Amino acid sequence: GLVLMDAFCGCGGNAIAFGKQPGIAKVICVDLDRSKLRKAAQNACLYDIPRDKLIFVECNTLFVMQHCYKNGDVVRVEQLKEHGVDIPKAVPTEQCAGFYIGGPDLLPSRIDAVFMDPPWGGVDYNALGKNGYCLEKHMKIKALRQSQVISSTPVPVADPNEGVGDDFFDSFGPPTPSLSAGGAHHHPEDTFRNGVELVRMAAHATASRLVVYDLPRNTNKASLGQAAYKAGYRGNMKLEEHYLNGRLKTVTAYMGADYSSILQKLPPPKETTPKKEKPEKEEQAKEKDAPTPHPQEETAPGEGETPTPGAAT
Repeated sequence: GLVLMDAFCGCGGNAIAFGKQPGIAKVICVDLDRSKLRKAAQNACLYDIPRDKLIFVECNTLFVMQHCYKNGDVVRVEQLKEHGVDIPKAVPTEQCAGFYIGGPDLLPSRIDAVFMDPPWGGVDYNALGKNGYCLEKHMKIKALRQSQVISSTPVPVADPNEGVGDDFFDSFGPPTPSLSAGGAHHHPEDTFRNGVELVRMAAHATASRLVVYDLPRNTNKASLGQAAYKAGYRGNMKLEEHYLNGRLKTVTAYMGADYSSILQKLPPPKETTPKKEKPEKEEQAKEKDAPTPHPQEETAPGEGETPTPGAAT
């Protein structure tokens, strides 16, 4: 079956939906926040997802996509060290609601596809207007700081019946600054990757180049096309719109396959015979040659003519 990475797991809504699909063998759930991974594990338990189908990895997803997978094959930490890649400090492995939560050492040997539902930059993304959300300008994903220390304190196993709140579809990833704030205060070591770079990382991590990208409803389509082109995609992609109560809410882009067959299945447009319109010059010429009508002169009835009854004489 398919091995899929949920690059921004959050509290597990999408991971659980994927886990219910029979064609998907394993879902790799990546998030930097262990508390959200615990909630995701507890939610997966409530939905009876098999314990071996979901693996929860506490790590920056940019590090995982950029360094831990190349063309679908895993690159182990030891190999990364040999190439001088800075490795985040190890995190403990625990079991929560029967699911494993740990670091990159839990990653399987391969992945076939990547699903991304990244943070969009706060609730103000909608203020950018129709088609105003640019992946390069407005989406900023924080990379791991060089000096960031990840706690190695052992964490007790959580009770699956405790701590399950109503935030099943909580925001994914750490909070991001408001788009209208004009730039929030960041740590001097903070570095970011934009939505265009995100597509490139995901595409290069898999051999199939299958990437599913969940985006705001006002995403600029030219920006999305440029992101796909820069990642090496050619041909076409599928863009799916999601409506709720008649209103467009989100869009999902599917990259890495040929979707032209969808267009071939559509019914052909109805042929209509256009009305033949005479050329404008021809109409003007006919109007010019037509005789000018003269008003009819009134004359008295002549001899031998019978006056009209009731007419004045």
